[in-house]
Amino acid sequence: MRLAGQIPQWQDVRASLDAIRTRSEVVDAVSIVSASFAGRLYWIAKQRDGTTARLDAAGNVADVNASELADAARRVAGGADISQETMLSEEDSYYFRGNDSIALPIYRIILNDRDRTRYYIDPRTGALVQHVDRNGRWYRWLFGGLHRVDFAPWVRARPVWDIVVLILMMGGLSLAVAGAYLAAARVRKDFSHS
Repeated sequence: MRLAGQIPQWQDVRASLDAIRTRSEVVDAVSIVSASFAGRLYWIAKQRDGTTARLDAAGNVADVNASELADAARRVAGGADISQETMLSEEDSYYFRGNDSIALPIYRIILNDRDRTRYYIDPRTGALVQHVDRNGRWYRWLFGGLHRVDFAPWVRARPVWDIVVLILMMGGLSLAVAGAYLAAARVRKDFSHS
């Protein structure tokens, strides 16, 4: 809500839809989604080739500029101090390509609050893409790290990930076989003494 601001009134949305109806960015679009930003109405128009365009209420292309991103950082932070604002051109430990595709570059904001909260904003649309707080970091390392064997970008790369997982699976299989052998030997020994 801090990022979007005040929700536009229905009459403003209807007037904007009437104004943009014949614009080429909208006519050829496969989807159009409202995207309020700082209390102003914008639209995200997605084309067949996957590209997106941010349009203002009149239908003009309205790219997000640096001052809007800086203002968004202040609004998202609320009363907290901002520790870092940066445009990332590559993945970091919390914003990375897993099973889903991600948008790069991405505008990252790290707050100087108790949770070291991180916000990731798409600089093309102004949309909040991801939010990571203390619980999100724990989940990332316990689930992503331990369950997916995803500790660093070099481990995520194929075929390194495949090799690491195969080694771990062979280790698990070896433990299971050794346990089954020891259990069978124990049962055999118990039956031979009785």
